[in-house]
Amino acid sequence: MDQLIVYHFMFAPDDARGCRGCAHVAECLPDARHLRSRRTQLVCVSRAAPDRLAAWRAKCGWTFPWYSTASDASNQFNRDFYVSVDQGAAAESAPADAPGGLFNFRSKQEMEALGKKPYTGEYFGFSVFVKNERGEVFHTYSTYGRGVERVMSTFALLDITPLGRQDEPAGPGAFKVKYEYEQDA
Repeated sequence: MDQLIVYHFMFAPDDARGCRGCAHVAECLPDARHLRSRRTQLVCVSRAAPDRLAAWRAKCGWTFPWYSTASDASNQFNRDFYVSVDQGAAAESAPADAPGGLFNFRSKQEMEALGKKPYTGEYFGFSVFVKNERGEVFHTYSTYGRGVERVMSTFALLDITPLGRQDEPAGPGAFKVKYEYEQDA
């Protein structure tokens, strides 16, 4: 594959399950065969242990590849893309011009200037990479927060209805995972 799309799925090492909003994003992901036909791979990445990711993936019936960054303590992938921002020292020490900033391409100082609290903990988003003919890999795109909604077919369809999204404060986290609807039936 020449292109890679990574979904940063919020599932921290100590979490009992993955984030509900991220679960809804996962439910909206397309059949991977469509992307592979265009030399593109879609994967999810989280910090939870591989066995926990595999168990929840199976319970939800998902088929996308899901990788853990927990198996190697030196793995900084989530931190490099500012979707895992530690409390304290790591959050304070990120340079103002850090790639990606602390959140959604904004530094701690920019967030504070806008009256927003800098984010710590786990966060979600998409990052895209391309490999050229020499095998060099380039980061070409990332989006976080509301930018993720572009791939959520549920929201796209609700947006064309008279009542719209009927959003609750939980946003996409208010939706159930498919197996939860089946349990309620």
